[in-house]
Amino acid sequence: MINKARVSEVTQPTRELNSNTHCARVRLAFVSIFLFATFGCSKVGPTLESLKAYYPSTLTEPNQINVNFCTTPASTVQSNLKYLFIIDNSTSNRTNYKLKYTLDALGNSVASPQCPIDTGTTNQYATDPTRSRRYQALQDFMTSIEADPARANDPSRYYGLIEFSTQATVRSAGGGSFVQNPTAFKNLITQRYQASSTPGSGVDDGTTDYLAALSLAKSVIQSDIQAAKNTMPAKSSAYVIVFISDGFPIPGAGLLCQNGTAIYLDQNGLQIQPQSPTQIKQMVQSIVALESETEYVDLISMFTGYMKVNGNEDPGARTLLKDMAIVGKGGAYEFGNGQSVDFNLFTLPPRMLRHELGEVFVRNMNSVWWPGEREQLLDSDADGIPDKIERQLGLNPFSRDSNGNGISDLVEYLHPTGQSCAGVVNPNGDDDGDGLTNCEETYLGNSTGIKNFDTNGNLIPDGLEFASNLDFIHSPNGDQSDFDFDGLTNRTEIKLGLPPTMDNHLFQNLVPLRYETIIRSQTDLQTCYTIKVHGIKRMTSTDLIHVDIIERSPAIFNYAKLRTKEANFSAGSDQLTIDLVLP
Repeated sequence: MINKARVSEVTQPTRELNSNTHCARVRLAFVSIFLFATFGCSKVGPTLESLKAYYPSTLTEPNQINVNFCTTPASTVQSNLKYLFIIDNSTSNRTNYKLKYTLDALGNSVASPQCPIDTGTTNQYATDPTRSRRYQALQDFMTSIEADPARANDPSRYYGLIEFSTQATVRSAGGGSFVQNPTAFKNLITQRYQASSTPGSGVDDGTTDYLAALSLAKSVIQSDIQAAKNTMPAKSSAYVIVFISDGFPIPGAGLLCQNGTAIYLDQNGLQIQPQSPTQIKQMVQSIVALESETEYVDLISMFTGYMKVNGNEDPGARTLLKDMAIVGKGGAYEFGNGQSVDFNLFTLPPRMLRHELGEVFVRNMNSVWWPGEREQLLDSDADGIPDKIERQLGLNPFSRDSNGNGISDLVEYLHPTGQSCAGVVNPNGDDDGDGLTNCEETYLGNSTGIKNFDTNGNLIPDGLEFASNLDFIHSPNGDQSDFDFDGLTNRTEIKLGLPPTMDNHLFQNLVPLRYETIIRSQTDLQTCYTIKVHGIKRMTSTDLIHVDIIERSPAIFNYAKLRTKEANFSAGSDQLTIDLVLP
């Protein structure tokens, strides 16, 4: 354990401005920040923030670093494709619910069953009394898959079924939520198609609890992800959710006509209200958010199908199902009078995983900003604590881990106590390449992020964010705040090699880095770059330079891939070329 008290006088940054502060502010008035091209899909995360010039061009630019690399070539996404069909089995599928319409406080048309309920035998208003619009259509879809050898014999395709009304139930075709065998799943659908829909049978009976269905779907996917984590080698999955319904979400146990008005009752006979569309959309969003498990989930997409009887439509259901598809990044479809659900609409085209440049960070591992100091200091062992401070602390300035316990001096200094590394697999390794060992991540309370180089999802590697004394676990927007209130975000300061925890106005002749991006070649498969970095601070003739290249893909939400490399300057040279070669 490292004693912070021994160096308390050097860990408190001064807030006094020297006599040259005005000059420093004048220099900073010439600041110009050039954002060069933003790559990829905005849904993936923060945009590429590469800053060109932060200081007058008259200043010299010694020590140029040239980083050469090509993005990983695009390839067809190789992952499991798992369909989860969620089908409404409520009473309105078989019963003549004639709807009446009123206006809510906002002037929106609201549909509710007309009382008394039409119990005639013509089924004029029943949505799908024979179940053919839903189940025969799905059976036909599975028959087409059986007839296609490419799909029928594809071991990466899986199928699952949830039925819902008052409750939601997983229908299994083989002991699990998903089944690989299309014939087995087709047989399950045939069985459900032929199930009796007489009152009280539990088929096409009860109310319409969307939240129960969505909650169960989320649980099914979470369990499937956990199963993937326990399977070696792990294989990621794309989940396609197909949600079919004919009406607005009504929970509870049933419907009652009271004084000519339809009211909904819970299991205790008490009146309840329809479910909140906002709450339902939030539940869809929480399902999509499972894409954060990037190692195991390629994407989650929700499609919706609204079954209606022409002239007896439910506008609330139509709008909600459309909104659910928007939140779920899928498509919304309607099927009118007698029209069967076309399950072919809910398929994904072949996807190419194109890797695009997401972010670049270049830093001198032998140069450190330290609170209370007015210039960068030498850090011989690249552990994040400068030699000067290590000597004051009684540490070895030439060893990253002075006491040899597997935890770096900086980690112990910033966190004198932490969690035990007992039982950590490969404790001295760095499985995600973020600069923190598996043991150090566990010690810092991030054991679940050992294989995720960017735990908080802001496209800054955990090790770099930690070395900058920022929260790399819980603060996804911490890169956009301004810790030292000097007008630059934490991300900008990390990018430019400036001190993110000290006001830049305290320093004279502050020379941030300047990035210059050159596209050497570009094809449909990949882009090759040279990134020139000017003005890096040299501490020795053989300084160690570290490069982080982050790739991402618009095809997969929240996908990011880290590539790193280190190289030393040669004595007597002010140029360093670093080539990141693809494996």
